[in-house]
Amino acid sequence: DTLSVPVHDSADLALLTDEGAAVKAGWTSVDDSVATVGENGTVTAMHYGKTTVTGSAFGLSASCEIQTLFYDVTDPSKYYFPHVYWAAENGITKGYQLEYFAPENECTREEMMTFLWRMAGQPEPKTTSNPFPDVPQSAYYYKAVLWGVENKITNGYSTGEYAGKFGVGLPCTREQAMTFLWRLAGKPNPKTTKNPFPDVKSSDYFYKAVLWANENGIAKGYSSGEYAGKYGVGLACLREHMVTFLSRYASKFMN
Repeated sequence: DTLSVPVHDSADLALLTDEGAAVKAGWTSVDDSVATVGENGTVTAMHYGKTTVTGSAFGLSASCEIQTLFYDVTDPSKYYFPHVYWAAENGITKGYQLEYFAPENECTREEMMTFLWRMAGQPEPKTTSNPFPDVPQSAYYYKAVLWGVENKITNGYSTGEYAGKFGVGLPCTREQAMTFLWRLAGKPNPKTTKNPFPDVKSSDYFYKAVLWANENGIAKGYSSGEYAGKYGVGLACLREHMVTFLSRYASKFMN
């Protein structure tokens, strides 16, 4: 059996006889950093992950797998729920301090490039030439950005306030996200020329990327609210959006 427990929450386990009566048992957790278990069988989730809790009595034992959840991603009815845990299970993102995911936070450009790099298997960049003054060698995203540059997934900014920079700390917009994924896929031409989005023009650098993503079910635009019927050009990708895009891409092109 598997029991899901959100981080910082608790759940009670009991060792039962065949007649259904609880017996006093000794309890152990394989990994106390994920979840601890008290002498009365109370399991407390500490960090995201999996562990096994075992209760023993009278020379017999029974085990339960504990899957801990980010404390802010606990509702399976949310569209992003399976995508968040796909990303976590595949080592693409473990959230913040293995405790929370922050689905409504804006995804930064360096986070997006790191997610892509991890999804690709964390390949070692072949170059040590760093074209961006805002990407320090000590940064967690250093290798990811260099890999992105050498694979022509990102070029940074060529004009404007951030010309010559990668744009560390800036939100990754929806069109940037799709362009990165499209380039990762090898810049395939979309099979359709039908553009469903009034905010995406044929002259835009991301035109083919958005059409390709839409026809492959990766990004479908907004179906309700202020941006209903639009793609959402210029809007920041939230973390819940980003893992959903990545999960859909992986399902389509990496299985």
